[in-house]
Amino acid sequence: MIHLGTYSFKKLPSLEKNLQTVQQHLTDNKLIIVDAEGIPLPDSTITSRINDEETSTFKVKSTLIIEQETLLEAIEYIDNIEPQIEVLHNSDQDMIINGFVNAMESLVYLDKLVSHFNIDISIDYNLENASQKALKQVEDGNVDYLLDLLEFSFTPLLGEMKTKFQERIVPNGL
Repeated sequence: MIHLGTYSFKKLPSLEKNLQTVQQHLTDNKLIIVDAEGIPLPDSTITSRINDEETSTFKVKSTLIIEQETLLEAIEYIDNIEPQIEVLHNSDQDMIINGFVNAMESLVYLDKLVSHFNIDISIDYNLENASQKALKQVEDGNVDYLLDLLEFSFTPLLGEMKTKFQERIVPNGL
């Protein structure tokens, strides 16, 4: 037998057919196989367990729940970034530069989530272009440019990302 959460089916004669049945069920029900901590299991682990075990029991998790958890974590991440940006106004040059770099790394991560979830952001931004301009300004000794960029470009962008993530969360999705 193969158990996928509450769904079970009798093992078929071939490994390939078992894997196809598992994949079909997961796809149809928008599920993924996870370990005890909720981390997705690699295909190789699933395959070897189905091949080696008489009865294979797998824990499954809804992809919708994973999406909701990811968006909630991103919102929390933004909530932690915003105060760090505000503190930079009372910082020395090195802290401002380090804070800007950290903010850029955070925006790259959040931008990947925006892209992955196909979220439309109305604020036009280009992180690579912004970082190149910032580098030029730092080389010219204009660290205040970084503060302005963080305050007037990145903070509104973070705000819009947070709003879009919140809108994407399904009420009672968890």
